[in-house]
Amino acid sequence: MNAAKHIVFLQTAHPANDDRVYYHQHRTLRAAGWSSDILSFYQQGKGRREIAAACLKEVKEKLPAVILCDTPFSVLIAGRAVRKAGIKCSVVYDITEWYPSKKNLRTTPLLLRPIKAIGMSIASWLAGCRADAFLFGETDKARPFQMLFPGKRYLMLPYYPSKEYLKPTPVSKPDGRSIRLLYAGPLTQEKGWDSVQGLMQYAGTRYPDQQFELTVITQSENSGSERMPKNVVLHFKKYMPFEDFCSEIAGHDICLDLRTPDVENTRCLPIKLFYYMGAGKPVIYSALKAIRKEVPEIGEETECSPEARLRLLIEHPDRYLQEAQRNRKLVEQKYNWEMLKQPFIDFIESLRP
Repeated sequence: MNAAKHIVFLQTAHPANDDRVYYHQHRTLRAAGWSSDILSFYQQGKGRREIAAACLKEVKEKLPAVILCDTPFSVLIAGRAVRKAGIKCSVVYDITEWYPSKKNLRTTPLLLRPIKAIGMSIASWLAGCRADAFLFGETDKARPFQMLFPGKRYLMLPYYPSKEYLKPTPVSKPDGRSIRLLYAGPLTQEKGWDSVQGLMQYAGTRYPDQQFELTVITQSENSGSERMPKNVVLHFKKYMPFEDFCSEIAGHDICLDLRTPDVENTRCLPIKLFYYMGAGKPVIYSALKAIRKEVPEIGEETECSPEARLRLLIEHPDRYLQEAQRNRKLVEQKYNWEMLKQPFIDFIESLRP
């Protein structure tokens, strides 16, 4: 092994097969001559000491040039391991999540939430101090760290998919047959499940002679099918491997994500958006600030109500074709991982001690 070109991905909030890490960053660096290990402790129930010990063991054995971390916690663990091992190694913080965020505080008693939020904010600041460089998934999440640590190196690395995984199908108008829609995510109000159900009830009532099929990919229990009109059929599927999910998208006409556009959600760019677009699918999304900012070509469409967007796509087949073809073209020409590969490789190479 060439220890000078070894990278460790230290994951405490994402699984080892996370699409951003495994299918893009890890595979890209491997193809560029790097060796790499992914240490994921996501949902493993291990404590801080166990994670720290495993990280230290990895650092001593593999002597990595770079450790790429996904949370403030993993940054601090990695930094401590590097100091204990006495090696030169760059610690990089890949910032794709808010810390603190609603999901960090949801299970915390109400009176303790301010304390936990302050503690997590301090941890984020400490991670920023310890990190040698940053990767930023989107501009809103980058801004606080750019202001607090203006001298540190960083790379903007959006959530664009590799064209290798996109499964586009011949674009055709969904008329004369069942209209197939897709929703992937938890069955919660925050993620927009109530809005999705409401949209399907609207569709079935407004178009009583049209058949609708909604595929729901989720880990949650089936919910809502008993309240649907007779011409709306729901198919529930469990979460599936990444490449299977990419193939699944291709079998649908319209993709949905109607998460509540609150203060946090509106600043989060949904990763699935680019997969839906790359498969040549029109998308009905909530009015999120992040979409308007990061993908301006489709930003105006989020200003329409979901019902208005659905009517437009059903009643104007030419508009459906136009959006489908435009979305695929945007990803093929602009929003794809192939545009990011070399800057990512160059950035990681520049961090070798």
